[in-house]
Amino acid sequence: KIASQSKKARQSTSERLGVVISGARIMSAGGASKLVGQKYKQGQPVDEETLRATLHEFFQTDGMRERALGEVLRVASVMSRQSVYAFYSSSLLFAYDNA
Repeated sequence: KIASQSKKARQSTSERLGVVISGARIMSAGGASKLVGQKYKQGQPVDEETLRATLHEFFQTDGMRERALGEVLRVASVMSRQSVYAFYSSSLLFAYDNA
């Protein structure tokens, strides 16, 4: 199990960046949508360039990017100080109404 998980991490952005996109639906201002992530690429990992572009497109303004990063850093700070729970993997869900 460890070997297979390590291989999966090496093949994705998980090992290098500590994050993967399992699935995302990016909505454009015109109402069209684009699906990104392993969930939609039949298990194929998203590369670093696609991950960065997807995050940039999802968080459409500098303000949104700064706020999302601030929240991630806040969660990381809380988790690094606690000693009750051990997380071997976890998920963050980012969602907003683009209407």
